[in-house]
Parts: sequence; structure tokens; C-alpha cells
Amino acid sequence: DNTVNGKPLVYLEGASDTSVMEAGQVILVSCNSIRVENLSLLNTIVGVQIWNTNNTIISGNNITNNNCGVYLEYSYNNSISGNNIANNDWEGIDIRHHSSNNTIVGNNITANNGDGIRLYHSSNNSISGNNITNNRRGIWLGWSSNNSICGNNITNNRRGIWLEYSSNYNSIVGNNITANNGDGVWLSYSSNNTIVGNNITANNEAGVGLQHSHNNSIVENVFVDGGLVVLDSYGSVVVDNSVNGKPLVYFEGVSDVAVEDAGQVILVNCTRITVENLNLSRTIIGVQLWETTNTTISGNHITNNVAGIGLWYSSYNSISGNNIANNQYGIYCWGSSNNVIYHNNFIDNSQQVYFWEAGYANVWDDGYPSGGNYWSDYAGVDADGDGIGDTPYVIDENNTDRYPLMSLWIPPEHDLVVSITAPASLSLGDSSSLKATVTNQGSNDEATVELSLLINGSVSNSTTIPILQSGSSYTLTYLWTPTEQGTYNVTAYARPVPGEASVENNQMTKFVTVSTAPTPPEVQVGVKAGDWIKLEYTVSGWPAGQPYPEWLKIEFLSVEGTNATVRVTMHMSDGTEQNDTVPITIGGGGEALGLSGLVIPANLTVGDSVYISGYGNVTLAGETTRSYAGASRTVVYASFSQYGTQLTYYWDKQTGVMVEASTTSDSVTATAKATETNMWQAETRETIYIRADGSIEPVDAPISTFDNVTYTLTDNIASSADGIVVERDNIVIDGAGYTLQGTGIGTGVDLSQRSNVTIKNTIITTFYFGILLNSSSNNIISGNNITANNNVGVYLTNSSNNTVSGNKITNNWHGIAGFDRSSNNSIFGNNVTDNGYGIYLRYSSNNNNIYGNTVIANTQIGLYLGWCSQNALFGNDITNNHHGIFHAHSLNNAISENNIANNDDGVFLCNSSNNRFYNNNFIGNTQQVYDWSWDEPYWPPSVNVWDDGYPSGGNYWSDYTGVDADGDGIGDTPYIIDTDNRDRYPLMNPWGSGTPVASFSWSPSTPEVGELVTFDASASLPVGGEIVSYEWDFGDGNHATGEIVTHAYDSAGTYTVTLIVTDSEGLWDVEQKQIEVKAPPPPLTVSISPTSASILVGQSVTFASTVSGATSDTWTFTPTESGIFYVYLKVTDAEGNTAQSDTARITVAAVPVGGYSIPIQAPATAKPLTPYLILTAILTIAYTTIKRKTTKKTKKQQ
Repeated sequence: DNTVNGKPLVYLEGASDTSVMEAGQVILVSCNSIRVENLSLLNTIVGVQIWNTNNTIISGNNITNNNCGVYLEYSYNNSISGNNIANNDWEGIDIRHHSSNNTIVGNNITANNGDGIRLYHSSNNSISGNNITNNRRGIWLGWSSNNSICGNNITNNRRGIWLEYSSNYNSIVGNNITANNGDGVWLSYSSNNTIVGNNITANNEAGVGLQHSHNNSIVENVFVDGGLVVLDSYGSVVVDNSVNGKPLVYFEGVSDVAVEDAGQVILVNCTRITVENLNLSRTIIGVQLWETTNTTISGNHITNNVAGIGLWYSSYNSISGNNIANNQYGIYCWGSSNNVIYHNNFIDNSQQVYFWEAGYANVWDDGYPSGGNYWSDYAGVDADGDGIGDTPYVIDENNTDRYPLMSLWIPPEHDLVVSITAPASLSLGDSSSLKATVTNQGSNDEATVELSLLINGSVSNSTTIPILQSGSSYTLTYLWTPTEQGTYNVTAYARPVPGEASVENNQMTKFVTVSTAPTPPEVQVGVKAGDWIKLEYTVSGWPAGQPYPEWLKIEFLSVEGTNATVRVTMHMSDGTEQNDTVPITIGGGGEALGLSGLVIPANLTVGDSVYISGYGNVTLAGETTRSYAGASRTVVYASFSQYGTQLTYYWDKQTGVMVEASTTSDSVTATAKATETNMWQAETRETIYIRADGSIEPVDAPISTFDNVTYTLTDNIASSADGIVVERDNIVIDGAGYTLQGTGIGTGVDLSQRSNVTIKNTIITTFYFGILLNSSSNNIISGNNITANNNVGVYLTNSSNNTVSGNKITNNWHGIAGFDRSSNNSIFGNNVTDNGYGIYLRYSSNNNNIYGNTVIANTQIGLYLGWCSQNALFGNDITNNHHGIFHAHSLNNAISENNIANNDDGVFLCNSSNNRFYNNNFIGNTQQVYDWSWDEPYWPPSVNVWDDGYPSGGNYWSDYTGVDADGDGIGDTPYIIDTDNRDRYPLMNPWGSGTPVASFSWSPSTPEVGELVTFDASASLPVGGEIVSYEWDFGDGNHATGEIVTHAYDSAGTYTVTLIVTDSEGLWDVEQKQIEVKAPPPPLTVSISPTSASILVGQSVTFASTVSGATSDTWTFTPTESGIFYVYLKVTDAEGNTAQSDTARITVAAVPVGGYSIPIQAPATAKPLTPYLILTAILTIAYTTIKRKTTKKTKKQQ
């Protein structure tokens, strides 16, 4: 009976299958199948609000001038279609908190002050066919994945589409994204998204921007005025896009390539790329270099961009002869130095050169009299008339053009420039392809250009080029195989052409050291017989009508030592297949179907060399983590050119097998990427339950238990939902080093409402939550590797008195998070690195102890406290994060003995007072302490205590400038933070500089299960006082004290061992190492069948043998005389252990006479044995997979 604006306020709770006929506002709670149609909902807090409501239709309504138009929480399978949603103060449509499978189609969403459509922690929704205009952001996604955004018109918003905070695996397809005031599509910390076939035009900033976002696909988009920008983002596929009608050229990890045609050029982690003679206009960045070196940008017209050339962490590049005009920034520099920039024309750029931060020096001229660059805003004079300004052009304190040109730089009419490509070193007997290149940088075409390649002054190859057009290049190659050791000079030389005034660039020499090849290291073999992997091709530019490869399968038929037999099958688009079976040496190349390097040694690292058949040694250039065949894998990669083709290979580090190969040759590009394998993929299964009665469901799950107390994984587990749900208390889950892998959703291990459960030695990856503790207590999470989960690695909510220790927690959005009264927990000894947020406590999560953790390189915050009190943070290493420690609305916490170094902000405070900071090291933070109230005065200042009194002292501050006249180790003047905060007793030396040093070793280095391991801490050093205690945590829930201790592990796996040493002054240090514990070999067993038989002379008995559960082969026994024979099989393994089968009794009768006949069978596998060999025959079989020697013996009883 309430009204809103003269019409009913419709509030339904628990209703179903009804229609709302008239309303001024609609609120649905826990409803199902409601229809909200053809209403006018104006001037309310929210037009339509639904909570925990499903299968509802919101259609044909006019929803305007509200605070929020449509608001959904915890709601599924709803349809929002055909509505006019306009002029609302906040969002047009706001979908939050795990609302999924909703459809938003055909709406007019315009002129809302907030976002047109906002998804927050909501996945698997569909947004299609909407008109989304004049909002703050057209569509915003935060922590939202697997959504589809297709066929929308997104125009004239402040931003087009914005994805943040691990919004992964979304599809943005076929949209019109036009005339937005900022970026068209922007991805921040969001990966594996697909952006395909969109029209992205006339946006004021980037068409698509990637920031800390990896492995995205950007394909077949049309960009006009914008293009792409890439910031700290790797592994994306960017192909078949156009910018202003020309190709968008994107290279990553590529070397020695020239860009032929482009509307924009993006180079990521490249080297020796040539970008010449292009017109690059109306983009966000004409040429962008990210971590790129030794690249040439020359002779281009780069105009009317936001940034003409962008350099991020890129050095030793050459930028010359370009017209850089009418850009907002001529050159934009971020962390880039030692680039050589000369003979460019900088004309009327709003800022000719911009440095994000000072301290990076580049070279801005070519010396005198060649000169530097032309600057349209140069105000100097040329009194001596030499064409060079008499005073330098100063860019900043580290960058000066010493010889600015007084007139526009014009290329000389005749100017040849050569370059030489040669290795710095080469092994004797190896070959290398040498390249001499000549480029015509003059304005005239040149006839009869002579180019030579010389070794130690003798011509090895030469040619005459009839016509070399202006701006073009020619490369001469020579395959060189040196026959003697020594240092060689390899020279490219172009004979000067008539009229060429400057000839210093007509010759270039490099020195090559040739030496005896080093002894190769022992090859680690990571594959075994029976392994296989399938790679699928993506091909573009293939000649029309010609079949192209669709997939490639590599099968390892046998592997023995470093030798393997490989069958390679290539399936073509016309249905035909090619296959090749070849023997290869792992690490020694190998080639099948034109592919070399199919498998390399396992566990190689950056800088190691691999041999590519037909090419030579290639150096591994990088290591990264990418997704292959449904799993996140660590891969190593290398790029090289072969026969005019640019190749980039990726190998799985653990196995050495090729998982991706990309090639570019002329207009053809092809990428083969692993999609299926049997090597690291566990069978995908649904959730596994450990029930309250101790049983495991399903019964075939790879988890074993003998006592319903310890549950041990026996294989990897891949789950498409939750991994393991625990319903039983007082148990131990031992991962034994196996992997529990998800698909980005669900929870790896769910410990909701559990107590006294230990989870150890498990790799938990790619779930939404790695481990969830909900209303749980007294649990132990120890020695796990928890990585790449979409939200939180270890998530505690309303959970207390738990221990989280000795884990490696990386690449999650939150490493460890405690929410909603998660108190009295101990979080110590963890490695929490490369997450968004490292350790995160919020909402009355009090009285926790957080100590001894390594909290490094988290992109947002190292350690966060929000609305929390009485926590102790001590002894942590908090370095290289954005914010080191972040306090928001948090009181009465103690922060001591931490190393807080090299963060953007050491401590960030927002309305947080009465906290105690003492005995910490504040070293090299950009801002040691920052209070938000300094810039946002509506927050009250934070007032805290910054010392522990005298003589204990305060903190060490690396920027403290006071003195210590009395020598008591404490500065004589306070360290001033602001008017309300000061450290009264600043330390003169880093706290803990006299702490002991923990160090330990163990023997044997790789023990087996049950084997006694000796841990020795005698190498630990007392720096100040005497070491008085040694405390050990073995990573499996067991502990010990003492300098030298012993321990035996109950199960195989990798364990994190922690040693804490404490000295007589109460100072302590911690060291952690990982120990690998091997499973004992299975007992050696052997059996044969049959164990008895009766035959006639000349007939055969075929025996089958089984060794330790693995069937080996069959063998045939054919006696040539009558009698009783006893046959047994004896095997010996590599350790010298032997086993013998039961003895088979074979009765052999003579062939009867008198008209009876029987055919004599020829032995199928061997020649007839002599009588002597029948008695003593020994046959040896080599088992590749188990490396055991097997003998078969027969003995005749006469």
C-alpha cells in the first residue's frame, strides 16, 4: 500500500509466475518468473531492483531520471530487453555479486551519469544489440568473466568499454565503438579476452588499450583514429587489424624483420626491427616500442598522433630522418635511455619530447658537423652560418641536442648506409648465415650499386644491384662455416656512388670469436614413450585454393636415453594427412614435415642454446607463463630467421616439447598452438567430496586414504567446478606435489565450517578461490603452491585461529585475504609475490599475527588493513609493491621490524590513527609515508605513533638527514612526516643490521619417503649476540628444535622447510628452502603365463610376461625334443634388485607314428634353439619406460 510518485510501489518477495501491471517502482526479492513490462519508472532511488531473483523479464519500460535504472544482485537467467534507460544519476543497468546468465538486449541506454551497463563480480552474461550512448562509460566490467558483448552501438560515452580487475575470458565481438571521448576499449589487469571484428573509430584516445593484461586476442578489428596501445602486457594475438585503412603491425618477441606497410606499429620485446618510409597518422601512438632494442625508425612521416613515437623501457634504438609533426607529444619516453635520435624534424608538436620521469639520458645529435635535429620552437641563432644553432636545444637536465639544425633536415641526394648481421661468437664447425645490407637513404634512385661481404679482408660474396630505389634495401647473405679458431672481422661494404658526399656509413665491421664448442651439459629428458601433443594452426595470407595445415600431432613412439622416435602427423584443410616418423636426438634438433626443434632438453633457462636443424644454435630469449591445452604452463621461447622466414618457437619448460610455433614469410603467417595433450592434463571431473563419514566421492577420485585421517592425492586433478569440498574435520589433505587445477571458476579446496584440517604440499591453480575458509577455525594451510587463481589464493571469511604458513602464493588477484571478522589467525613465512594485493585484511579482522612473510612485487598493495585493529605486522619483507602497507580506517595496530623498501608509497594512510610503527626500515620508497588527507581534505588526518620510546628507538628512514652527535644510534632530531606525525627517535642504521643469519643444508639431497633426512643449521651466523634457538618447520605439519635435527617424510612431494634462528638479544632471522622427496620405487615383481602346458614336439608355447604391473612382451618357446621343461623369467632393475617368476611346467610329447601327422610350426620370433640353448637360453629385453634388464630362462628335466 505504498506509492511512489502517485503509483504503486510494487514489492514482491518469494513470488513467482506473475506480471507487474502498474508501478512507480519495482522491487523483487527471491522471486521467479516475474514480468515487468511497459511501465514508466521515474524519479526513484532505483527503477527496478531485483535480489536473488531468477527467470524474470524486464521489457519495454521507460526507466529514466532515477538514481539507478535497473539493479540486480545474486540473480540469474533474467532478460532485460527493449527498455529506454536514460538520464539516471548513477548506472543505467547495474549487475552485481555473482549475477549470471542474464541477457541484456535491444535497450536504449543513454545519458546516464554513471556507466551505461556495469557488471561487478558477475559472469556469463550476454550484452547484445543495445544502443549505449552519452554515459560515463558505455560498459564497465570489474571482476567479471566469460561475458559476451556483441553487436552493440557504443558511441559518445566518456569511455567505451572498460574491463578491470581480472575480468577474463570475455568476448567483445562485432560492436560499433565510435566517437567516445576517451578510449574505445580498455583492459586493465584482465586477460584471455577476445576482441574481434569491431568497428573502433574516432575515439579520442586509444581504440584498444592493454594495461597489465595478457594473452588477449585482438583480431580483424577496423580502427580509424586511435589504434592500439600496449602497457606491460604480453602474449596477446594481434592479427588482421587495420588502422586508417592500413595494417596494424604488432610484433612480440620478434627480431630481424622490416615493416613493409603499416598504419601503426607496435613492437613488444623485439630487437633489430626496421621501421622505414611509412606514413603514420591519427593514432594513439604512431610507433610504440616496449622493451625493444637495436631497432631503426627512419624516413617516416609521423603526424597528428597523440604520441608520434613512444618509448617504454626501450634502449639502444636509432631514430633518424623522420618528420615528426603536429602530434601532442613528438616523442614520449618512459624509462628509456641510450637511444640515438638525430636528423629528425620536430615540427609544431604540443610537446616536442616528453619524459614521464627524469634521469634517462639519450643522444640527440650525430656530432659536428653532421648535426642534431630540427626543432620548430628553437629560439637560438646561427651567427657563423654553418647551419647549426650556436646554443644547444635543452630538453631536460639529462637530454640536450648539442647541434640543433637551423633548417629542416632534408635527406641527401646520394647516401648509402650498410649494416652487417653476424654472431658475436660461434663454435668451431658450426655454421652461421652472415648478412650484409645496403639501404639507399638518399633522395635519388641509384644505379649499379656494388655490395660486398668480406671476412678478414677477403671477399666472400658480392653482388651488383642494377637499381636501388630511394628508401629501399638489399641484403646479401653468405653461409659461413669457419674451419679455424680465432677472431674474425666480418665487413659489409658498399662502393660509394657518384655524388655521395659522406661515405662513413658505407662500411660496417663486426668481430666474431670462433672457439671450440663447449662440452654440452647433460641433457634432461622431459618426455617419455606414449606422450603426445596436438597443435592447431591459425593461418592467414595462404594462397587461394591451396590446402593449408589445420593441425599437427607429435607422438613420441619411443624414448631411450636422449634418443627418441617421433611420429609427426599434419592434417591439411582438404582432409589429406602427411606423416613422418623420424629418429631424433633430444636437444640435437630433428626435423619432420619441415619442422625442427620438436623437442629440446627439459628445464632450460634464458640464455641457454638449443639446436635447430638446418639453422644452428638459437639462444633462448625469454621465459613466461601462458595457457596451452587447458593448463597454465611455464614456457621458454626464441625467435630466429630461416630461409627468409621469421619463426618464433615456444617450448614447455618442464617437458621440453614444442607448444607453439609461429612463422611469417612474405604475406603468409601461421601459428600452431597446443590444444590437446596427455602430458600434463588430468581428466576433467566434477567436484570431489570428502564426506563427513570419511568416504570419498566419487570412489574413483585420485585420492587415497587408509585411516580416514590422511588423504593423499595420487594424480593431478582438473575440475570444471569446485575442486575438493571437505565435509570432515580433523584430517590431513596431502597433495604429494600434485596439481589441483580449475577453469577460473569455483574453489580449489572448500573448507567451509571446518576445523582441524591441514592442507599441505598441493599446487592449486586457476580457480576463483584457491582455498576457501568460511566460518572455519584451527586449520593449517602449509607448504602449498597457490597460483593464478582469478580472485583469492587463500580466502578467509569469518574464520579464526587458523595458520597459513610456508606457502608460495603468486599471480592471484588477492594473495591472502581475510574478511568479515577473520581474527586470531597466524600468517607467517609465506612467499606472496606478483599478485594484485598481497595480504588483505578487512572488516573487523582483528588480532592477527602477520610475520616473516615475503611480500614483493604486488601490483596494487603489499599488505592492506581496512577497518581492522589490534593486528601485529612484524618481520615482513615488503618491497617493490605499489603501496607497501595500506591502512584504511584501521586503528591500534602494531607494525614493527619490517623491511619496507622500494615501494611507490611505503605506508599509505586513510583515516587511520593510533597505530604504532617502530623498528621498521623505510628504504628507497618514492614516498615514505603518504596520508590521503593531504590531497583529499574531507578525510581527517591520520595521527600515529612512530617510535617505541628511548632507547628502543623509532624507524630507519633512508632519507633522514640528521646527525647522531652522542653516538647512541638514534638521530638527534626527529624525522618529520607532517605536522601531526613524527618519529622522535629515528634510527641511524637499518634495524636488524646486527641480526643473526639463518642458513641450513640437508642430506641426502633428494631423499625418498621414509628415509631419515639430517637438517644441519651449523652454517648459521651469529652477528650480534649468540644464537640460542633453532626452530624448524618441515612443511608437513611437523616441527623440531636444535642445531642439527632429523626428520622423515611420509609422502612424496616438494616441501618448504623453514628455519628460524634467534640470538641472545632476541633478534631473529628466517630461511626457507624447498626439499623434494621422492616416492620409493614400486617393488619389483614379475609373472608369466601360462604356468603349465602340454604340447607335441614342434609345437610352440607363447608366454606373456608382466613386470611390476606393466605388461612387457610375449615370447615363444618351441622345443625340438620331448621331455619336461621348466621355464621362468628373471628380471634385474637398474638398482640391482632382482625378481623371479613362478616356474612354468611344460610337458613335451613325441609325435606319434603310424599314419598320424602334425604340422611343425616355425617359431614366429626366433630361430629354432639348439638342445644346449634350450637348457640355458637367456634373452634380454630393454624396457624403455622402466629401464630394467629382463632375462628369460628355460631348464629341461631329463
